[in-house]
Amino acid sequence: SLRSIGSSVAPYPSARYDRAITIFAPDGTLLQVEYATSVASKGGLSVGLTDGLDSVVLAADASEVEDGSDSKISQIDEHVYAVVSGLRADGRVLIDRARQHCQEYRLQMGEAPTVGNVARFIADVQHGYTRTGGARPLGVAVLVAGLDR
Repeated sequence: SLRSIGSSVAPYPSARYDRAITIFAPDGTLLQVEYATSVASKGGLSVGLTDGLDSVVLAADASEVEDGSDSKISQIDEHVYAVVSGLRADGRVLIDRARQHCQEYRLQMGEAPTVGNVARFIADVQHGYTRTGGARPLGVAVLVAGLDR
C-alpha cells in the first residue's frame, strides 16, 4: 500500500514533517525552524562588548569571510551596527531591510531610530518569515549594537 511505502522510504525527521512551516512533527517541533536554528548556530563566533557608558566593540570570526565578500559586521545606521552569523544571503536581506527602515524612520520622525527600535524591527522581520506560509525561516542570528544619542 502507499502508506507502507511512504513510511518505509521516508524516515520521520525529514519525510513528512519538514515540507511546510505549518506542519508540526509528532514531538511538537517545527522542523523548518529547527533547520534554520541549526544553520544559524554553525555561523561562527560573534561577540559584543560594552562598558555601559559610551563604547561598544563588536568582533566576529573572519575565517568565513572570503576576499572581496561582505564583512560579517555591517553598519545599519550612523550609530547602529550588526554582526551576522549563519546564511549570508539571509543576513543581507535583514541588513538591507533594517537600513531601509532607518531611512524611513528618519524621514517620518525627523530623528534617528533607537538601537532598540532597530533590533525590534529586525526581530519582527525574522518572525514574519517564520510565521508566513510560503516562506522559510531565516537561517541567521543577528547581534545588534550601538549607542543612542
